[in-house]
Amino acid sequence: MKRVFCAISIFLLAFCLRAEFKMFVDAGGICDASKNPLESGTAALLVGIQEGAFENFSLISGTELREGKIFGGFLVLAVAKVSDGKCALNADIELGGGEFLRGGNPFALLVSGGTSGSENKVKSGSKYLIFRNDSWVLSSENRGVFFYDAVSVSAGGKIEDSKLLANIDAEPSEEDLSGIRIEAQPRSVETYEGKKVEFSAAARDENGKKLIYAWEVDKLNGKGWVKAGSSKNVLKVSANLKSDGFKYRLKIQNEKNGNPVYTDEAVLTVRKNPKITQKPKSLTVFENGENSGFAVGADGYDVKYQWQEYVKAPNEKGKLVWVWQNIEGAVSPIFVPPNADYLSDSKKYRCMVYNGGKILYTSGVAFTVRQAAKIEGISASQNKENADFGNLYEEYDITLTAKAAGYKIKYQWQVLDENNVWTDVKKATKSTLKLSKPTVAEYGGKTYRCRVYNDGSSDYSNAAALQISPCLAPKSLKGRKLEVAFGGAEYLLAMSSASSGTMFDSENAEFAKASLSYKRLSPTKASMTLSFKHKNQDGILQKTVFSDKKFDFAVGELANAKIKLLPDENL
Repeated sequence: MKRVFCAISIFLLAFCLRAEFKMFVDAGGICDASKNPLESGTAALLVGIQEGAFENFSLISGTELREGKIFGGFLVLAVAKVSDGKCALNADIELGGGEFLRGGNPFALLVSGGTSGSENKVKSGSKYLIFRNDSWVLSSENRGVFFYDAVSVSAGGKIEDSKLLANIDAEPSEEDLSGIRIEAQPRSVETYEGKKVEFSAAARDENGKKLIYAWEVDKLNGKGWVKAGSSKNVLKVSANLKSDGFKYRLKIQNEKNGNPVYTDEAVLTVRKNPKITQKPKSLTVFENGENSGFAVGADGYDVKYQWQEYVKAPNEKGKLVWVWQNIEGAVSPIFVPPNADYLSDSKKYRCMVYNGGKILYTSGVAFTVRQAAKIEGISASQNKENADFGNLYEEYDITLTAKAAGYKIKYQWQVLDENNVWTDVKKATKSTLKLSKPTVAEYGGKTYRCRVYNDGSSDYSNAAALQISPCLAPKSLKGRKLEVAFGGAEYLLAMSSASSGTMFDSENAEFAKASLSYKRLSPTKASMTLSFKHKNQDGILQKTVFSDKKFDFAVGELANAKIKLLPDENL
């Protein structure tokens, strides 16, 4: 019959009667006579151990096991003493004779295998839960372990011996594993992929024995602890993302095949290095416009950014050299350069992408500021001479000219229509607009302007209203009349042809025959020579000539004469 033993010790009772178990103990109802009728004596609430967890509980009272099942091992959580019908929980009772805890030596619960013979010697191959170095270890090695006052319980739940068994005292050997003392535990490490890290621990043997080290790793693949490959107390590991979360511990022995002591577990946390997933692209903007920004994308743990500008700065010798310089405050994935005036040369920027594991740089990208479209004004010319918008003439072509600057600018002339709406003039996309042989009826009073633009900006000129009049200088003087004044007298010249006419005095008497050489030069000027023969005051016939290569009809002075063109009677 398979035997199951429950080891009881004062140390174990103290360990198990902590506050966190008290509610559970009360729930067991040891002192509740209606649930668990007790006779005078003692009773112990036992909790089964199954793979290291507390499961189920049973009550031993007298010689009967009540409630639950036996799982092969028990921890005593509470002891009650019944006397005179009163139940005292956790009473101070004597669990048989014998010396307890023996100076702090390890103790154990026998969970399988049992004892043999009246001397209660433990069978070979038995397994124990051993409490050593403040932790429980399942082992089949019992050297140096003391077993205290146990009760023997059959698999069917009957106590075979209600009396406390004698101590099972296995004297510790010289090779007692309790001689190993861990002085420094390995520490968990956080690092980045590709880095090398170390785990280390320190231990000593109180008996001076040489310690045997073997690192173990739990790769979280369900295979548990396996060898990690180092026989020293220091383990070097190359970190990668697959090893994130791996656990490491050091197995320590003081003889081959001896009972091992294990350090605490140390966890390896591996962080991902940065990886650039989106590169910034060169950028062209227009001065004083809304700037677009550079953008960089990156993957990784706790990635940081620092934008840099390529500038000239003095080196250690004071010589100006090109260097990448950090831009203060530019530490986000998006960087918008400040508004800038037109630059003849492009600037260069790049981004440093980094974390604790690695530093990366993007390629340098250009930041080009183009000159915005800007118009200085528009002007008019006629007959290759500058003209005033309010003093233009018919017949001669009018040229409107826009003066502007900017990067790859384009032009569009516009006219204000009858609805007071600016409308593009068809095919008027150059810096000049030509109005051919204008007339008062067609162009008089019209208003023009020019739009100058490029891909990033636009500008408009002031509006210009055209005032057009007939030319002061007619194309021909045939059939026209002119007033001619000289020598204190005024005469009327009637042109019978383009080159000849008759002059009459104030009495409308014929004064002289005149010839005229005439060529119009501009809307207001002409090359003109007037000649005629007449008798002077002395009655002597003489020839008079008035000539001007640039006679201005607006002024009306031809040499020493004044000439005024009279309105055309045919109009």
